[in-house]
Amino acid sequence: TRLYRTSAVEVDSGLGFDGVAFDWWRDEQPNGFSRQQVRNARISIAKAVREALGDEKIILANVMWHHDRDTVRYLSGAFLEFWKDGNESRVYNSSELKKIEKSLDFYNSNLASPKIIALNGHRKTKDLSDQDRNSSENRKMAKLLTAMSVVVPDNGYILYSDGSRDDPNSDLFHLNYDFYSFDIGQPVGPMIQVSPGVRYKEHEGGFIAYNITSSNKMFLRSNGIEVEISKQAGLFCRDTAYGLDCLSYD
Repeated sequence: TRLYRTSAVEVDSGLGFDGVAFDWWRDEQPNGFSRQQVRNARISIAKAVREALGDEKIILANVMWHHDRDTVRYLSGAFLEFWKDGNESRVYNSSELKKIEKSLDFYNSNLASPKIIALNGHRKTKDLSDQDRNSSENRKMAKLLTAMSVVVPDNGYILYSDGSRDDPNSDLFHLNYDFYSFDIGQPVGPMIQVSPGVRYKEHEGGFIAYNITSSNKMFLRSNGIEVEISKQAGLFCRDTAYGLDCLSYD
């Protein structure tokens, strides 16, 4: 799928584009216009572009932390850039993880088909080295957010990257983590909520789960197998003849 920052005319002109992306899709803009003026303009733009492109093309917006009730009915994709208000020297806290979960729920319920949800988490930054990107703390948070991007959305994607202010030359540098290639086949059922903040999804060859709470949790899978998951962690497990083969938390 190819998405470009371009005009609706170009997308609809036979150039092979699959859709358009709106960046910084929010009412607060540093351009001198009021929130209401920007809101009205966004609604008009989203409606006009959807009418021009029809239902088959993708309209994806970088909505960041916002639940955009004004234009979501025209959108079929959301880029969730969860920036940390300029402080990239930490991982996400419990309150932020709950907000991330709510955003995933909101857009999976309200986007038009195909409901593309791209979760962009910003890592904890000490320096710009791959060693720092691959630290135990960053790997654990990347696994947690990856698990959330699998369990909640119908069509979820993950990018765990540098923060937008980390490097003046570019945004969103990242690693392709080894666990991105963890393969247990397709989902075989819907998301299952065990308790607030603890969810999992069964797959053909195992399951993926996450726990955003501050304590370890136990749950019983639909096949009767009991599982323990650590606090604020993602769990990736493969079913084998001898039991579960799970990745480490980091």
